[in-house]
Amino acid sequence: MGRRSTVVGRAGAQDIKARLKHGKRRARAATTVEDQAAVQDEIKALESQQRRQRREIFDVEDEIEAKRDGLIAALERRLNQRSHSLRLFRIRWALA
Repeated sequence: MGRRSTVVGRAGAQDIKARLKHGKRRARAATTVEDQAAVQDEIKALESQQRRQRREIFDVEDEIEAKRDGLIAALERRLNQRSHSLRLFRIRWALA
């Protein structure tokens, strides 16, 4: 899910950004009130979709960061493990 989802999400965000730019251009060029209203409704829907996609991208980035932090913490625990020896018993023997 991680990096690929973020890349796909960013590509979708760029598409919406281009569509918004085109919609705003059309809004400025609209000649009637009805055309202006229709374009503004489209812009409003695109802006809503853009905000939703940004939230999704941030959520995915947060998931990636949490996984990364977990991996770093696990690595640090492994590095900080200490080994020690404890004598449990001693064997004495001799050859006769």
